[in-house]
Amino acid sequence: MKENRQGCLLRLVNRLFETSKGFKKSLSLSKRLFRQAERPRNRRVPGLLFL
Repeated sequence: MKENRQGCLLRLVNRLFETSKGFKKSLSLSKRLFRQAERPRNRRVPGLLFL
């Protein structure tokens, strides 16, 4: 019985760590996307067209 409880607890702890890793990964991705959105884009303003 004791080994089964330890194994169950270990699986639960591992699952929690895997979930937190996924959360951190998605959080860093969203931070990167927001940083890219905040940056001013260096777009060239089109000049006058010659008619």
